[in-house]
Amino acid sequence: MKVTVNRLDKTIVDGKCVVNFLIEEGDSAFAIEKQITLVDGKSNESYTKEAYALSEDEIDAWKEEVSTNGREFDPVSGTFA
Repeated sequence: MKVTVNRLDKTIVDGKCVVNFLIEEGDSAFAIEKQITLVDGKSNESYTKEAYALSEDEIDAWKEEVSTNGREFDPVSGTFA
């Protein structure tokens, strides 16, 4: 799984930082965005880590959905090859 930060924007109104991730697994991709409250002195890495932690359940659900994409299925045995 490849995780790329597409956007980390601290100029959003209402005291929020927006972090947008692009998650790639094989030929599938998933974008997710989280808003984190701005805190003086907080690093970009901290915002990113917090946003990713808040995204994990949704990322895991997406990974489960695409886990069989592109896999060969044997209808006789009822299993993936």
